[in-house]
Amino acid sequence: MTYVEKREAILQAALKLIAERGLHNTPMSLVAKESGASAGTIYHHFTDKEDMIHALHHYVKTTFNHALVRGNSPELSREGAFQLMWLNAYHFYHTHQDESRFLDQYENSPYYHPQIPEGDMIEEEENLPELFRLMVDDAGQPVTKDLPIDALYEMTIGVAAHIAKHRRSGLPPLDEQTLQTIAHACYQAIMK
Repeated sequence: MTYVEKREAILQAALKLIAERGLHNTPMSLVAKESGASAGTIYHHFTDKEDMIHALHHYVKTTFNHALVRGNSPELSREGAFQLMWLNAYHFYHTHQDESRFLDQYENSPYYHPQIPEGDMIEEEENLPELFRLMVDDAGQPVTKDLPIDALYEMTIGVAAHIAKHRRSGLPPLDEQTLQTIAHACYQAIMK
């Protein structure tokens, strides 16, 4: 395996184990065993468990960001692009159970610091310009309600994540028309 392949195998093993066992019940030795790496090899890729967990968060968020904009195009209206992103977010959280469980645990743990994700959003998330495009008009003026960005996120993508989580937990599935109606309601909730 190449260096990159080994690192990805370690991250995939960590993702699976953390989703099953939790952040604190997943020792590095178990991640090494699950990934097929030696314990020493892990420390060539990550300085410690915290470093690995932050790297896994970045890896999962990057995967999510790519899924979020799948199918988007400049020809879509603002609402059409928003609805597509909302549906993509819902389907990601519904079908990527390990990633969803990891994000829930990470964002409710001592590893999570609000300034870290905001910094990640600004510096590392390549799809952020697409998200901002939906929040401003052609002159660069905000078209959303004057709320903090994290509140806007929770009122939109957060709703998609929570509904998907409830469906994974056994609530009856929602048809595509109902999902589109929810996406439209989220859009209306944040727009001026």
